Amino acid sequence: MGNGVGAYSVFPPNRPETFTSPGPAIYYFNNDNSRKATPEVRLQPRISAADGANTSFFAGSDSTSDVDTNRNFSGTSASSPHAAGIAALVLQAKGGPGSVSPAQMTNLLENSAYPHDLDPMFVKGTATASDGGTVTITCNSDASSIAGIFGLTTGVGLADKNSWKVTYNGPAGSFVTDLTFNPTGSAAAAGSPTSGQNGVDGSLNYFRTITPGIVFEPAVANGAFATGTLTGLTASDISAPVFSNLAPAPSNGTNQYWTMALAFPNSNFTTAKGFNFTVGRGQQHNSALGAGATTVEATADILGGSILIPENTGNGTGMAFSGHINDGGSLAFAGTLNNIIGAGYSVLDGYGFINAEAAATASLTIPSAVTVSSVLSRFTHAGSGTFDVNITSGTATECRDGGTAGNYTMVFTATNPLTSVAGAVLSEGSGSVSNVAVAGNTATVSLTGVPNAQRVTVNLLDVRDNAGNVSQVVSGTMRLLIGDTTNNGSVNAGDVSQTKIQVGALVGAGNFRQDVNHNGSINAGDVSNVKIHVGTSVP
Repeated sequence: MGNGVGAYSVFPPNRPETFTSPGPAIYYFNNDNSRKATPEVRLQPRISAADGANTSFFAGSDSTSDVDTNRNFSGTSASSPHAAGIAALVLQAKGGPGSVSPAQMTNLLENSAYPHDLDPMFVKGTATASDGGTVTITCNSDASSIAGIFGLTTGVGLADKNSWKVTYNGPAGSFVTDLTFNPTGSAAAAGSPTSGQNGVDGSLNYFRTITPGIVFEPAVANGAFATGTLTGLTASDISAPVFSNLAPAPSNGTNQYWTMALAFPNSNFTTAKGFNFTVGRGQQHNSALGAGATTVEATADILGGSILIPENTGNGTGMAFSGHINDGGSLAFAGTLNNIIGAGYSVLDGYGFINAEAAATASLTIPSAVTVSSVLSRFTHAGSGTFDVNITSGTATECRDGGTAGNYTMVFTATNPLTSVAGAVLSEGSGSVSNVAVAGNTATVSLTGVPNAQRVTVNLLDVRDNAGNVSQVVSGTMRLLIGDTTNNGSVNAGDVSQTKIQVGALVGAGNFRQDVNHNGSINAGDVSNVKIHVGTSVP
């Protein structure tokens, strides 16, 4: 199995290139073209390395971010040879050919990478006032500039009016009055702390200049502030933004600002309400040498923090925000938009950018796999308790109804307490993962949009426990068939009869499968639901 390689530019702000294809990869066929019994999930890309370095033989242009006139070669076709070169240096450091197995090399490179962003294309910040009222802000956006194409009616990137989201939860009667991004109007509080310039000067000395900060750019294409989905609010509840604190050169001095302020004039931004929006933004000073330039960038990650490479310094803290809540008086709140920086797998850049120095001295020991003792399908039956179908073997059926939204929950239980799970994906069946929660020995996966009568295989990615064990993929399969109370893979008269017998009985461990609607009562509604599905089956 090959190792896919992501790409990081050699120039700041030390983030994955936007063209790196995200993973993981799902394989449906064997080498002989026969179909796999269960699709295989592989963590790809596995690692990332540098691109954008000089070349003397590829056609192209010279970057404005370096001092020479040599052409620069970018792409994963450039980063893969860099990764191979580091592997060769590691092999030499460990004793030469034959001293490191392919599995050891892969593990070593993965686990000696720099800390990186574990929630790519996403930032989040929360701030709580003294009364407990909490404002939560998220931005979920990639670098795309596509608008209204390929069936995307609202566009993506800056054209996505739902990319930003602001919500409030607080005491009854309280409400948010105002919200300001980068209230101090300073570069240091504007996110993207690793923006700047770097390189090698004419004397072959390495240099680094930090020019942090993201500016708001309402005048660029698709950059005007625009609201999307409103939850409990109307357009009149949100005043037009006020932009202030013009950024210095290389910004244009007319419409590129450090600060954006919003006001909510109708006292209606109360608990459980929120709004989505978009607004233009970009790096105030990019990596170009000399005067530099202000960019237009939609990716959410630049709003948060990051790690300097190769210095290996920094954190996830990004753009500051603040505002006020009225709860019988004006109460202030303040927070920052943050990335989750750490070690582990990310779908965008694998285990991160290889640290060659760390790799040369890292251990060759491969961690043991995480042991999972059970996989369960869980529902809470109103008033009667929580009951699980044990689906560890992949043969049991889940017969309960996930409702019109198709919501189901799978619970993976490990032998040791889990420390992290990078995420989860489906490799078999339709539906999507809405959340992964790790607590103690369990990883709980929430599914939504899951249709009936199918096999659903959920794969946990990069699972780690407190004993140092690591599993790249942990899988569990649920056979979903609503009404199959007898657990034989088909719904028929036997299921109807079994459910009828239990009508009026208290729901417990012995008969919870007959409470198909999981409302805590076995009644005519359950019988009707089973009858509707007579004739269906699941592989």
